[in-house]
Amino acid sequence: MKKFFLSAAIRRLIKQNTAERYNTPYKEAASFLVLFTAAGNDKISEMRRFEKKLIADGKNVVFIYFLKSIEDSHDVGLDEGMVKYDIRDINFFGQLKNDSILKLLNKDFDFLLHVDKDQTLFTDIIIAKSKARCRVGNYVENKHFLYELMVKVDEKTNYDFFLEQMYRYTKSLN
Repeated sequence: MKKFFLSAAIRRLIKQNTAERYNTPYKEAASFLVLFTAAGNDKISEMRRFEKKLIADGKNVVFIYFLKSIEDSHDVGLDEGMVKYDIRDINFFGQLKNDSILKLLNKDFDFLLHVDKDQTLFTDIIIAKSKARCRVGNYVENKHFLYELMVKVDEKTNYDFFLEQMYRYTKSLN
């Protein structure tokens, strides 16, 4: 039942979101919001490597991550500077209760990069509510309304390759 209400909330958020959507050329883009789902220490480490790559290009990077369950937690301190949310931060009707997340979603980031190979309703809500000018994510059938650019990679590819493709296609935007 919660899935039904969250799906309806996502459709409502898409309709209500009046953010102007366009892609800023990568060279001119300054601000990136990166969204991912936590999966232990390895995922956080991969995000830190990805962050270094974006910072080397002169970008300001902010991370939001979804913690599905306590088993997906990571060592203390690895997520310093990243903003976490979990299922308790989204009510039955899809409304966010986390002020830190709400503030970030109301900022005009040049890009929102959703760097998960799979999607959940809990990440879809963040994407739908974001005011980012250009939203980039993995290709998922019937989710085109969430993104301005979708990157399709073989499901069997490893995560490092997927991240590299996300970076490559975003960087190629002019």
